[in-house]
Amino acid sequence: MITTVEAVYENGVFRPLTALPLEEHAAVRLVVHSFGETTKSTDSEKSDWHRQSEVTLLKVWENDEDDVYNALLTK
Repeated sequence: MITTVEAVYENGVFRPLTALPLEEHAAVRLVVHSFGETTKSTDSEKSDWHRQSEVTLLKVWENDEDDVYNALLTK
């Protein structure tokens, strides 16, 4: 599952602002992108964020299952 969730960092723990469909103690990978009035992103940070987003998108977008649909489009 890939999803974006807003959370608050409190006492060393990320607390999601909405419920997640996960089992208790499920292992997840977090990519932290902080935002707010006091946070100013540098060009380097923005570039890194875009690169990481592109890598994730390509993992979802480019897969063998889509080849079936590409074959149908050529007919």
